[in-house]
Amino acid sequence: MGNFFKSIRYRLEWLALRLLAGLIPLLPRRGAHALGSGLGAVAYLADFRGRSTALENLRVVYGDELTEKERRRIAFEAFQNFTRTVIDQFWSPRLTAENYEQYCEIQMDDPEVVEQARETGAIW
Repeated sequence: MGNFFKSIRYRLEWLALRLLAGLIPLLPRRGAHALGSGLGAVAYLADFRGRSTALENLRVVYGDELTEKERRRIAFEAFQNFTRTVIDQFWSPRLTAENYEQYCEIQMDDPEVVEQARETGAIW
């Protein structure tokens, strides 16, 4: 019986991913960003285990340097950042050679690396 439910779950997850892959690129950039932030907020509230782990990790690393409120804010923003990044992956087919500079900032501090990237067409 467990395999049956896993099979259903996997199919639903696949369908959700296909739906996201089709719909997210239709959104304007700001809409995709807002969707990612909203989903991150929902995930923060819904994922008790993930939220607890994030808060505990922050407590272990920073101890008394951060207040509980600061730890919650950092964890909340981390959830939002993660979901915005995932949404960006689905939105990225909208990037083209003509428009990527509107959305991406490429910064290299070493002038030699900049020149080498221009010569080879590589960015690292």
